[in-house]
Amino acid sequence: MLARRISPPRPVWINVDALVSHNRGRGPGADKVPMVVRARGVELDRLVPGMQLAWLRSDRGQWLGVVTFSVQTAVGDLPVQQLVPSTAFRPRRPETKRGAAGSGAS
Repeated sequence: MLARRISPPRPVWINVDALVSHNRGRGPGADKVPMVVRARGVELDRLVPGMQLAWLRSDRGQWLGVVTFSVQTAVGDLPVQQLVPSTAFRPRRPETKRGAAGSGAS
């Protein structure tokens, strides 16, 4: 089976940093990021609650979750639906809403 819907959707924690940061902001020019960007930019070093809708298998053999979640921005929450590697999210209890930075995902 190469795809499987999850019904009802499963609550998960998504490690946002694992999705978008390859060098964790330490690339060229990272020390020159303006203070306004540091203060109001999207916080990547955190876990956010989301819902897993399905599993998909890539042509490389990797399992990917189809997940929905919201990213907090300076202009409000931005809903996202994305393919997420299995290493970047983990199950959560439905009653928990906030993740702590550094607690990882697996």
